Formats: sequence, C-alpha cells, structure tokens
Amino acid sequence: MTNLVMGVGINDLQCKRDGKHDREYMLWHCILTRCYGKNPSPRNSSYSDCEVSEDWKIYSNFKKDVSELVGYDQDGWHIDKDILGCGRKLYSKNTCCFVPADINCFFTYRRKTNTNGHIGVAHHKDAIKNPYVVTIHKNGKRTYFGRFSNPEEASFVYKKEKLNYLRELAERYKDRLDERVYNTLISIDTI
Repeated sequence: MTNLVMGVGINDLQCKRDGKHDREYMLWHCILTRCYGKNPSPRNSSYSDCEVSEDWKIYSNFKKDVSELVGYDQDGWHIDKDILGCGRKLYSKNTCCFVPADINCFFTYRRKTNTNGHIGVAHHKDAIKNPYVVTIHKNGKRTYFGRFSNPEEASFVYKKEKLNYLRELAERYKDRLDERVYNTLISIDTI
C-alpha cells in the first residue's frame, strides 16, 4: 500500500511499530513538511525554496540512505542539508549529514536586533564610550567578548571568535563526524 505524503512523498513501507512511527519516517515527514508544507512558518524562512531529491521522495530509499549516514546513531544529532550542500537547499544522500546540535545551531543563530549592519555586533545607544558589544552563543550560553568604539573593530572580533569556536567544535567532534563535514568545517575561513 502506497500513501502520498505532502503531495510528493511516496510512503511505500510499513512505518509504524506498536502504534508509533519509526525514527526514519519522522525525519522524512519533517523534511517533506519543511519543503512542501502548505503553511510554512515565518520562523523557518530558511526552508523556502528547499527541495527533496527525487530518490528521497520515496520513503524506502530515504530510510535506507539516512540510516547509513555517519552520525545517524548519535543521540541528539540533527540532520543538516547546508554544511555539505553548498547552499543548494537540497535534501539528498549527498548533501545531508548528521551533526551535533551545537554545530547545527552555530549556523542557524542570527541576532534579531542588528541595525548597525554587522552580524554579531550589538549597539548600546546608552553607552557613550565603546557602545558596540560582541557576544556569541558558545556551549549553550552567551559569551561576552568585549566593548568597542566602532562597529568595524567589533565585527572583526566577532568573526575571529566565531571562527575559533567553529574550529573548537570541529575538533571536539572530529572522531564522530563524517570526514567531509569535518573538512568543510575546518576549511571555512569567513563568517
């Protein structure tokens, strides 16, 4: 029996055990919803124009491939399409990988109030001297890197510290990451 999911996915396998969907099905359904759901969330605008490869629109293909990806067996790791996908917005066997939550969040965190044009730099208008502040989310909490007199200097520090943190994450998980992911992370030289 075949069921159509989100108008494009073909569910060609039994995906429930003891009344619950299996993990692979939940991942597949979530990806299809991100790409083809009728009511996309404004919070998830990064999923606009995303697609699923033709072979992954068939659940049996997805189930086989996803369980073979490095990191699939790691608790709390997220499926990611961006690190290996080079901005293609495509979920596929060759563009997806599993990464720890802190690596996934490294790429998704964006400061909501950034009116000075510099990512990671906050302007405190009440501060007369050194009104530009640099913080990054590091190890699950906000880490402070100083106050600066101009946004360019603050931006330089932000980018340097953000890259240092990325290298730290890559090294922390090196032995468990897909080698392609590790190599991509350490080759990033600009934020």
